[in-house]
Amino acid sequence: MKKFLLIFILFFCCVSVHALERSFAAYNVTELKDIMYYKMKDNVYYFKNAKEIRDLETGSTAYCLEPFIDLVDYSTYSSSNSQFGLSNDMWNKIKLISYYGYGYKNHTEKKWVSITQMVIWRTLYPNNKFEWVNPNTRAVIHPYDNEINELNELVNSYNTIPSIDKEVVTSINTKVELSDSNNVLKYYTISKSDFDAKIENNKLIINASEEKDGEIVLERAGNIYKNSFMFFTNDGSQSLIEKGNITPIEYKIKVSVKSGSITVTKVDKDTDLIDPQGEASLDGAVYAVYDEDMNYITKSTVENNEAEFSSLSFGKYYVKEESAGVGYYVDNEYYEINIDNDSLVQNVRLGNYVIKSKITIIKNYGSLEDFNNNKMKREKDIVFNVYDKNNELVFTGITDSNGELTFELPYGEYTIKQVNTTNGYKKADDYKLVVGEDNNVSETIVFNDFKVEVPNAGITHINFISLKNMIRSVVCLKLRCLFLSL
Repeated sequence: MKKFLLIFILFFCCVSVHALERSFAAYNVTELKDIMYYKMKDNVYYFKNAKEIRDLETGSTAYCLEPFIDLVDYSTYSSSNSQFGLSNDMWNKIKLISYYGYGYKNHTEKKWVSITQMVIWRTLYPNNKFEWVNPNTRAVIHPYDNEINELNELVNSYNTIPSIDKEVVTSINTKVELSDSNNVLKYYTISKSDFDAKIENNKLIINASEEKDGEIVLERAGNIYKNSFMFFTNDGSQSLIEKGNITPIEYKIKVSVKSGSITVTKVDKDTDLIDPQGEASLDGAVYAVYDEDMNYITKSTVENNEAEFSSLSFGKYYVKEESAGVGYYVDNEYYEINIDNDSLVQNVRLGNYVIKSKITIIKNYGSLEDFNNNKMKREKDIVFNVYDKNNELVFTGITDSNGELTFELPYGEYTIKQVNTTNGYKKADDYKLVVGEDNNVSETIVFNDFKVEVPNAGITHINFISLKNMIRSVVCLKLRCLFLSL
C-alpha cells in the first residue's frame, strides 16, 4: 500500500472535522505476550506479538495503519493537515473500527486491542493475510471469531437507521410498540422524549397517556472517549490512528397522540326532532359506552339533547341506552361506532319512542230511559278539544258518522272538553286523562249527552187556572171580612 498522506482535516460521514495539531512524543508500548499473529505479504510471513500503543498525553490507544513498516521513532510524530491516500468511505470505516474496538462499553480486555488492530489491517489490506497463531506452535488459530463478528456488526450497522416511521400517530391511553426490523435499535438510547418511552427488546415502547404532539429523539452515541481522532505520520516510520469520538446519529420521531369523541344527539323517534312530545323529556337519558369486547367503559347523561364521550382511544365501540328520559321507552339496541385517525369525532342521532296512548271517543246522545235501555244513538259532527295541564290546546277533532273520534296522546296530563252538542241536549262533563308509564296503549272514552226535559204545556195551563182561582178566592175573602167589620 502506498505511504499514507498527511492529514489534518478528518472526514466522517462526509463531514470534515479538523484535528488539533500536537505531537505524539509521550507514548508507551506494551507487548501482549499471550497474543501472537502473523502478517503475510508477497508470501513473506512476519510473526509478531500484539502490542498496545498508548498516548500518555490523552490515555488513548493508537493503532498501526501500515503493518509492513516499522514503528521506530515516536518522538518525531506529529498530526498532519493533509489527507492520507484513502477514500472518505475507507477512512470512515477505519474510524468506526477504532471507535467500537478496544474501550467501547464492555470491550475492556486487552484481547480487544489485537482484535481491533487485526480488523483494521484486514480492512485496509484485503489482498494480504493476517491471522492469529499459537505462540508456541505458530499454528493458525481462530480465537476471536465471535468478537470479530460483533465488531463488524457494530461498524456495518452504524449508518443503518431504525425502521421505525418518522411520524407516528396514535391514540390516547394506548401502549404503542414499534419494532425495528433493521435490528439496530439496540444501539440507540432515548436522548429526549416528550412522552413516557423506553427501548426494550428491539422495540420502542410509547405510553400515550395524554393528547398532545411531541417528539422522541433516538441517539446512537459517538462520544464515549475524551478526545477526537488524531492521525500521526513520520517519513521514517509507519502511520498511526489514535481512537476518538465519532459523530453521534440522531433519529427524530414525531409523535401525535390523539383522542376521539362520540356525541349522541337525542331525538324523538317519531318526529326526528330534538323537541320532546307532550310532557315527556329527552334530557335525562343515560347512555353507556362499551369496547369491542363489550367491556363497560363509561356513561353519560343527556343534557340539552346531547350526551358526550371524550378522550377515547382508537377502536370499535358500542353505545347503548341504559335508561330513557321521562315519558320515553328505553332503546335496547347496541350501536357500533368506530374511531380512528380519519374519524376522530363521531356524531350520531339516536331516538326514542314516546309513551303514548291511542284514545277513542265514542259520542252518544239520548234520554235517560234510552241510556237505561242501552238505546243511545251515536252522534256525529261533535267537536272535542284536548288541553294539556297548562290549559294549552294540543288537539281538536270531530266525530265521524259513527260518532267516533280516534287520536293519540303522548305522555302527560290532559283535559278533554266537548265543544258542541245536538240542540236540546246537555254536553257531557270534561274528562281528565293521564297518559303515563303504566297506562295501556289504548283507551276508549264514552261521552253521553242527555236530553234536556222541558215541562209539559197542558200541565202548565192547569196550574195557571188554579193559581188564578186561588188568587180570586183570597181577594173575595178579604173583601167580605172588610164589609162585616163595617
